[in-house]
Amino acid sequence: MGGSKRWFITLWSIIVVLLAIDGALIIRHQLVHHDLRTSQRSKSKAGAQPTASRLYGYTQSAAANQLLVAKLKPMSFSGTAIIVQNGHVVGQYSHGMADDGKGVKNSPNVSYEIDSVQKNLTAALVMRTIRSGKLSFNSHLSDFYPQIPGSQDITIRQMLDMTSGLSAPDSLHTPNKDMSDAEVVQSAIESLKYNAMQHGKWSYQPVNFTLLAGIIERVTRKSYADLFMQTIARPLGLKGTHMADATLTGQSSAQGYNTSSPEDYSKPYKMLKGQIQSELGTGQIFMTPGDLYRIESSLLNGKLLSAGESQALYGPRDSVMYSGGYYHDGTNYLYANGYGYGFEAFVRITPDGKNAVVVMCNKTLPYDQIKAAIDGVVQWWLVQKHDGDVIQ
Repeated sequence: MGGSKRWFITLWSIIVVLLAIDGALIIRHQLVHHDLRTSQRSKSKAGAQPTASRLYGYTQSAAANQLLVAKLKPMSFSGTAIIVQNGHVVGQYSHGMADDGKGVKNSPNVSYEIDSVQKNLTAALVMRTIRSGKLSFNSHLSDFYPQIPGSQDITIRQMLDMTSGLSAPDSLHTPNKDMSDAEVVQSAIESLKYNAMQHGKWSYQPVNFTLLAGIIERVTRKSYADLFMQTIARPLGLKGTHMADATLTGQSSAQGYNTSSPEDYSKPYKMLKGQIQSELGTGQIFMTPGDLYRIESSLLNGKLLSAGESQALYGPRDSVMYSGGYYHDGTNYLYANGYGYGFEAFVRITPDGKNAVVVMCNKTLPYDQIKAAIDGVVQWWLVQKHDGDVIQ
């Protein structure tokens, strides 16, 4: 009897151990599949955002890097340039000091002022306001600022195309004090001139976009900075983007310099508060080169604007060479330029947003020289497409 009892206990011990092992295997199997699902979800979420790691996580092309060095190094270039193919950075070049006083070197992680390139971002905010039904291309300036001469004949479309007939001095009144957006717009209105003979004809007048910024603020009842950060920068996960007057917490931002001789950083440009504020809608944003590409491509590839909205806003039509902050006169790519306060910014991008050349400088160089160098990069890479050694 005692032997039978021991045998019975042993049998049940074996059964319990087997059940425990089987249970552990089941639990482990479930955990593994849970981890895989979690990993896949994480990858899916990561893939949904155009993050810096995805943008730069690609084998670079020796030819692209050599091209940037060959074109920019002989020019006392100070800044960062990138070449993008199919949404990935395949070439980059940084040189010089971002902030000589602080010992910060230029790199893809440094933010630079984009100056007038901001105009196509202002246009995107206008387009999103039109999408809401609170504005249209045919809305008149007089609906918002009837005190402006000729405003009853000027449409939102004409302001986006800079064919309004309005003009203003290049430099508005910029006292060394804080200015509200409303005060900036009022200052612009007081400096305006209207030429009926110029109405319908193109003339580069940034004041058009200052007034557009004022209009979208009045329609949405939000500040330009809040609209930009909440509806564009944050949804895209842009970590190296900020307004020029923002208080920074760890972000490396370049200082603009007035000197163009090699390695000379003796003349940093000092921006007054009023100058920063007066650039409402036209040049008061800092971005890294990668952020600038991500935002420009998102305006064209359907992420921020629909294909129809993008075409209506930026696309060529009726022989107009400029619309919504982009030039498109006779080229197979869109382009935008920015200049001021010791900075220069250049964007050249294909209409689908996949391929681009982005150059950001923090030292003033002769415009014709730097533009010619960039045109050389664009001609070789975007037009002639000498990209055979890029890993596909």
